[in-house]
Amino acid sequence: MKNTIRALFVLVSTFAFTSNSQAMDLSIGLSGNLGFMAATGTETNTTQVTKEYGGMETSHGAIFAELGINDAVSVGLEFVPTDIDSPDKVSIYEDQPHGSGTSVSSTNTAKVTFQNWYTLYAIAKLPAPGILDGTYLKLGYTEADVKTKENLGTGGSYNDTDINGIVAGLGYARTNDDGIFFRVELLGTDMDDVTAKNTTDTTKKVVISDIIGASASIKIGKKF
Repeated sequence: MKNTIRALFVLVSTFAFTSNSQAMDLSIGLSGNLGFMAATGTETNTTQVTKEYGGMETSHGAIFAELGINDAVSVGLEFVPTDIDSPDKVSIYEDQPHGSGTSVSSTNTAKVTFQNWYTLYAIAKLPAPGILDGTYLKLGYTEADVKTKENLGTGGSYNDTDINGIVAGLGYARTNDDGIFFRVELLGTDMDDVTAKNTTDTTKKVVISDIIGASASIKIGKKF
């Protein structure tokens, strides 16, 4: 993930310094976010497959910085400085080892923690009249590290991985004469599938697919 973020920084910097020669505005701020993510989880334990659809609420703070390319377009980077934990998922497996006829129960408990969550984005102000002046579109690329935390009665553990996708939505901003601004945003998220394999047995894996989300945020910041 670090290579991806480094490449994104280079891309933004190159674009910013070559787009035009005029001075650009720098903005920094804080964001409070409330959202919901849903996905389909498929766990394969050798030949036994368990599939379940579920979701999780997310609430977290973030910090962000932006460069104003012109009066209508800005590019920015938002970072979540805290971990985001999923709920625990418990699975119970019944097995009859070596055809003994005796059933043995194994319990798997797993959760994931999202860390180093970044979103690189662009916002474009819409030519809206009157009270709607300040409405903007937002489009971005988002990525996070996924740390697996599990206690597997069936043995082994799952590898850490990462997750990425796109975000898009609408926002509304008001700025006073001192450059202090207030925003509200509504965003949708579409993430790529994630696969975590058992580190000691390749016949065991978890696939998280059809990951979508929605979030609302309140932001406050200052333009310099």
